[in-house]
Formats: sequence, C-alpha cells, structure tokens
Amino acid sequence: MRSYGKPVRQWRFAFISDKKDKPKSVVLEEPALSIILRHAADKEPQDFIFPFLRQAHYKTMTESELSDAIGIKINYIDKVLKRVATYLEIPKNLTIYAARHTFAEHLFELTENV
Repeated sequence: MRSYGKPVRQWRFAFISDKKDKPKSVVLEEPALSIILRHAADKEPQDFIFPFLRQAHYKTMTESELSDAIGIKINYIDKVLKRVATYLEIPKNLTIYAARHTFAEHLFELTENV
C-alpha cells in the first residue's frame, strides 16, 4: 500500500480459523494496533498478548487446566463488561462471545470468508 508516493507499513493479525483450520489475516487499524503493540512488547510468538494468565504458569498446564483457567478469565471479563454496559446505559448484553461474533461478522464483510 502507498500513500502520497511513500510506502506505508501495514500490520496484520494472523490466526487459524477454528472451523476450517484455515489461516486468515486482517489488517490492524488504529487504535487496535496501538493497544496490541503496547501489550505485545517483550512477548514470544507463542505467548498470549494480553496478561490474563501468568506466562510461566500456563506453559506447564494441561490442555484441560488451560481451558478451565481461560474460562475463569472469560467469566471475569464478562462481569466487567456487564458493569461497563450498565454504567454506559448500553441496553445490550456485552460479552466476550459477542465481541468474537462481531469480529467474525466484520471479517466476513471484509473478506466474504470466515
């Protein structure tokens, strides 16, 4: 991509689709890019970006233990999102699942493929 004759660096978010095990990527725009870069500093490629699980601890977990730990964090984040929605008088139920679903919808709108 070029802007006014000068090259523009693009950052992409790459992931594997759960349903078809197919690689995907999306261009990251501001402000998402600045949030991810701030949290990605000093991380290894296999690490989680956001610090919800302690790095040293999750690396020794079984798959079942990791799934349980992630579930606990998702429940906590859902409770926080509910308080945010109440405070901001948002009539919809905000959840991590809804955010993921919304992300998938936007990805489909951009690529016509999820």
